[in-house]
Amino acid sequence: MPPMTETAATIPGTPPISRIREILPYFNLLYFFEIFYLMILLFFIGGKAPALLAGAVCTILLTWHILMLYYRVPRHRKIQLYLMDIHLALAAASIVRLAFWGFGASAIFACFMSVRILIALAEPFLIYYLTGSVQKASP
Repeated sequence: MPPMTETAATIPGTPPISRIREILPYFNLLYFFEIFYLMILLFFIGGKAPALLAGAVCTILLTWHILMLYYRVPRHRKIQLYLMDIHLALAAASIVRLAFWGFGASAIFACFMSVRILIALAEPFLIYYLTGSVQKASP
């Protein structure tokens, strides 16, 4: 169960920027789309077994990470920063590729790229906020 303390969302007059820490675990649910995309790519490269194994391992790790972010484990805040930093670099490369070569004919690729662009737009703000002195000092 989550800690039984007042959160920024329940305190009247709390600025919205302080609620980001509470929204972050829900934002990470979008990374499951990246796992689906990885599974599709691995299916075409290596077959069913590697795709299912990688998908299962990544899903378990991401689920654990989201739970630990929800419980505000400090180590997972740092892991989140590394995860967003790596994802932002990979997403930027994909977005540049998309800008030069277009979507192609696949609707599923368009869906995955839309989610990737949405995540990439939010990540710089989250990285900036999570590296702030207020967040470093908070548990």
